Amino acid sequence: DFRALLEEAPGCFLVLDPELRIVAVRDVYLKATMTVQHYDIRRPVEKGGGFELRYWSPVNSPVLDGCGEVAYIIQSVVDVTDRIGAEQEVEDVRINQELLVDRERIVRDRHDLAIQRLFANGPTLASTAERSPTPEFASRLLTVVDDLDGTISETRSTVFALSHGPGSGDS
Repeated sequence: DFRALLEEAPGCFLVLDPELRIVAVRDVYLKATMTVQHYDIRRPVEKGGGFELRYWSPVNSPVLDGCGEVAYIIQSVVDVTDRIGAEQEVEDVRINQELLVDRERIVRDRHDLAIQRLFANGPTLASTAERSPTPEFASRLLTVVDDLDGTISETRSTVFALSHGPGSGDS
């Protein structure tokens, strides 16, 4: 009696005929999935109801008759949701690391370009201030040069703090 054998076998099993119709299913299989379906399982009402995404790894084993033809197919399933979740977490961390590296590269590139432009304008303005027709104009230009120097210093400090702060990978 294969039904009695099926109920005593360890694990979650489903038996299909050659046309892939279910001919027997183990009670623990039904309890694990709460129904016979491929992916999601019903969540008990006491756990909020609805469906819960689950991942199953099926193994199908043919049972041959005396002529070597497939009489049944026994399907065993293993819940691999935790493994899939862990693999997804690892993948998420990898993607986040790649995004962080890209972000840091972009910040460095923008920082270098901004600093170069600001730094290049300082001497030009200082030179113009020396040739200024009025002291007021020269003073305004030198104030702008001082502001540029302050902006360069603040930008460098901010980029340094961002690239060496929490989550940067540098300690």
